[in-house]
Amino acid sequence: MEFKEAVREYCIQEGRRIWFKKNDNVRMRAVCKDASCGWLVYASNNTENNCWQIKTFMDNHTCARETKNRLANRKWLAYKLVKKLRKYPNLRHSEATQYFKTKCDLELNKSSLTRALGDARSVVYGDAAAQYGTVRDYGLTLLKSNPGSTVTVRVIPQPNPDDDPIFEKMYVCLEGCKKGFLASCRPLIGLDGAFLKTRHGGQILSAIGQDANNHIYVIAYAIVPVENTENWRWFLELLHQDLGDYKKNKLCFISDMQKLRRFFQMSITDSAFDICGRTSTSNRRISSLEGFSGIVQGVLAKMASLISSKRLKGIKDARAKPIITLLEEVRMYAMRLIARNKRSRLENIRKESKNWVPMWSGDADYEKFEVHGWPTNMVVDLGKRLCTCGFWQLSGLLLLSSLLCECCLGMPCVHACAALARAGKRPEDYCHQWLTMEAYNNTYAFHINPIPGQALWEKSPYNRPQAPKFRNKPGPLKKKRRKDADEEPSGSKKLKTKMKRIYKKGRCRCCGAAAHTRRNCPKRAAAEEAAAAAEAAAAEAAAAQPTATNGGEGQANSAAPVPEAPTEINLDQSQPPLEATDDSQQVLPSPVRPPQLPLKRKLAKGCEKPASGSSNPPVTTPPAATPLGSSHTSRNPPPNPMQGATQGTATRLANFMKFVPNPGFKAPRHKK
Repeated sequence: MEFKEAVREYCIQEGRRIWFKKNDNVRMRAVCKDASCGWLVYASNNTENNCWQIKTFMDNHTCARETKNRLANRKWLAYKLVKKLRKYPNLRHSEATQYFKTKCDLELNKSSLTRALGDARSVVYGDAAAQYGTVRDYGLTLLKSNPGSTVTVRVIPQPNPDDDPIFEKMYVCLEGCKKGFLASCRPLIGLDGAFLKTRHGGQILSAIGQDANNHIYVIAYAIVPVENTENWRWFLELLHQDLGDYKKNKLCFISDMQKLRRFFQMSITDSAFDICGRTSTSNRRISSLEGFSGIVQGVLAKMASLISSKRLKGIKDARAKPIITLLEEVRMYAMRLIARNKRSRLENIRKESKNWVPMWSGDADYEKFEVHGWPTNMVVDLGKRLCTCGFWQLSGLLLLSSLLCECCLGMPCVHACAALARAGKRPEDYCHQWLTMEAYNNTYAFHINPIPGQALWEKSPYNRPQAPKFRNKPGPLKKKRRKDADEEPSGSKKLKTKMKRIYKKGRCRCCGAAAHTRRNCPKRAAAEEAAAAAEAAAAEAAAAQPTATNGGEGQANSAAPVPEAPTEINLDQSQPPLEATDDSQQVLPSPVRPPQLPLKRKLAKGCEKPASGSSNPPVTTPPAATPLGSSHTSRNPPPNPMQGATQGTATRLANFMKFVPNPGFKAPRHKK
């Protein structure tokens, strides 16, 4: 097997197709698939050294290099992708395609690469169905490493008590996240849900806060089968137990689907804030806030645009991974945020203010400044906490009850910090209490404790849940959500307007009605039946008429009815007949001879030979008149197309199937 894999790797790199002509436990021979190519490698077992040895190797490919190679099968692709996934856990399909194209010059089938990438992910991340059986072990490890956390797992019992239950949902709220939010975080919670991109499906619900630097702060998250009223109620009840009474703590919730209004009483400002957060364009956000003051509209529109991206962007790729891997990605994402956000945003603004030059306007209170910088200048009023850039007014105004007053404190902008430095004042004195360094440090005074690897997890004494049941749908797994009508498509694709085709109501061409077509028209069927009946009656009447015979009055007529002779057709010719033409002046081209006709035709019923001993002579059909320009004579009459036909057919087609020769036509010669 090692020799075979080495040959496979070598031929894939060389871009050649081979096949193993001989493959057993003693010897192996591989040749090129091109019969004219002389490439060959032969190896056999060396019994003396107990190893395999290459005995023959003719490395002289004369065939062309190819970019498609069947040696790069699913197993080989998965083996290569495992190493790549361990280094880059979020490897995409397009990146894997480019990797094989660059390294091996391979053009792979899309479906084959998708299956191989799935196999590699199962090796790296683990089996998706098997990970549901370890959720209790994972929850027990979280509670042991982070005391005070809340981990709840709910399962669906089976009818048979001996069978393991089915996983339903799971809730996680870590102690460090809970204490950090209650310490000095803004009393603003954003709720959102996102679907999981796995075969087992599900939704991840999240409760997100904001710190003093407008950074996302993870509070709690849950895995549920579907995003509905029951699951949101379950999630919010557990969140209410962890954070306390929302009225006592003066918490404000923002949701995009009005999830809270069914459970808690909210004011009209909450409703307007909710509508503002649901809209996707700035114009609709402003129009939804009619009736409020201008500063309130600006603040709400600004905050709605910030909260509209409250979804956990850091776990976008993790939603396609198994449940334990997903939960670990969320935990490490929250831990990295807490560990990284240790530096105040106000410190960064203060450092950037050195590039702006403040100029005092000369007022008595020493509060109005004109701050100059490239490419423009700003006006700052320290007494009213105003700046023409608008950042100072819009920052930090969160609670709607405090938004209604005009003297709310926010975070000074870079222009205000430059003016405060000229006035000899501290920017911390002009910040809201939620935006100070003290509040920021209190938020990140807590941390999330790490947990060991899965091999060292403590085993739960409870049963192990099974994976949720799912219906395997045909086609690839859909990983894009359905967007609303007012949303723009993601990426660089432009929004295409698709107009629904309007079809006109058709009408029947037979009766003119609009309810059906000519194919299933009842009147047409009735008319055809009547015409067929009339035709059959006419044929019976024609067959019942007595025919004239050569015998006496009492003698029965044994001969068949004689078809009518075809009438002569006179052709209107602009040229004289063939006999009257002058060969010296005009030479007609010789006509192309038609294919040979059948040698014999069946005789008409009127021309049949009489039986032996019959006294009646045969009734012959009179010869048809010879058309103009025909070369037939009385000895060789023209063929009658109605020979062998019945009287009814001959009567209907008497004037239809007539032999009308063109001028200069020469009849074919019959061989005797």
